[in-house]
Amino acid sequence: MPVKEHLPLEPADIKKLRQQLFAMLVFPVVVIGMFLLFISFVFKDFKTSFAGDTVVMYVFIGFCLFFFGIIAYMVGTTAIDLRRGIKHRISGKIMDKLTITSNRRSNSNAIRTTQGTITVNTVLYDKLSVGDGITIFMTQYGNRPISLLTMDQEEFYLV
Repeated sequence: MPVKEHLPLEPADIKKLRQQLFAMLVFPVVVIGMFLLFISFVFKDFKTSFAGDTVVMYVFIGFCLFFFGIIAYMVGTTAIDLRRGIKHRISGKIMDKLTITSNRRSNSNAIRTTQGTITVNTVLYDKLSVGDGITIFMTQYGNRPISLLTMDQEEFYLV
């Protein structure tokens, strides 16, 4: 079990999480607008097109509830992390670098440390090497990586 130090969120971390929260709140509005625009082109009159077809309405309502449930969970975890204002610091040494090629369209890069495995973007993956000492800052509730600090004091933001 990794040793986690509890630290307060810094103003830069709070700013990044708020920007991410804003994007999470704007995204459903844009998607709903696009979806309603699509429906308005396909069905000229929304009320009379679906009036007798209850199955289509139930599928549409189910899709909307599922979509909003996922967005609400993401917004909720970010809001809880902002309210608590605590992040975890996990330090370790890179033991291995992994490229996960199970997806044919894109590859996922991960680094395995003495404290666990974390998925990173390609730029960060290329800059780190086996044996580097790193410190990972993660949100408390969402367990989402915020930033990564190398022992050379070079900081990479992951949010």
